[in-house]
Amino acid sequence: MIKKINITLFILLIISVLCYFTVIQGKSETKVDISLSIAKAYENIDELANDSEVIAQVIIRETSPMTYLDVPFTISEADVKKTYKGTVLDKSIQILETGGLINNIQFSANGHEVFRNNEQAVVFLKKYEGPIGENLYMIAGIYQGKFKLDNDTNSTINPINNAGNMKLELSELENQINENSTTK
Repeated sequence: MIKKINITLFILLIISVLCYFTVIQGKSETKVDISLSIAKAYENIDELANDSEVIAQVIIRETSPMTYLDVPFTISEADVKKTYKGTVLDKSIQILETGGLINNIQFSANGHEVFRNNEQAVVFLKKYEGPIGENLYMIAGIYQGKFKLDNDTNSTINPINNAGNMKLELSELENQINENSTTK
């Protein structure tokens, strides 16, 4: 009798372990990093601001991954909370980034993932011109012009020079942007 209970428990244990790994494997995503050359490396906020057509604080409403010539991209629909430079019509903007979630594979550019729904950031943008779409903007310096907001600390995190994350209070970043716009 005890032997039957032990065998039954052992079989249940094996089934539980198999189910656990099946569920975990089904939900996991493979991560692939795309190594991109940065055409222009920015050393500070002033350089980013000078080279950007639009600087805005945004909330990502929706992301749409796609491929073009087998390269993964994501177009993010963003609501504009505040504009620091440039003009944004209809208080929304489309941001094009290299990378995204395609066929359960998370592609990132130089280790930096694309926006996800409901993320907030201050972005330095340049108008995109090319075959992917119209009325799109790109982040200056691939990822350098993307300052994600941490809602808990009201600070931004940005790897502007890829030597480590630069963390600024939102008000400090806004001051640097405003100083740049008043000196030009």
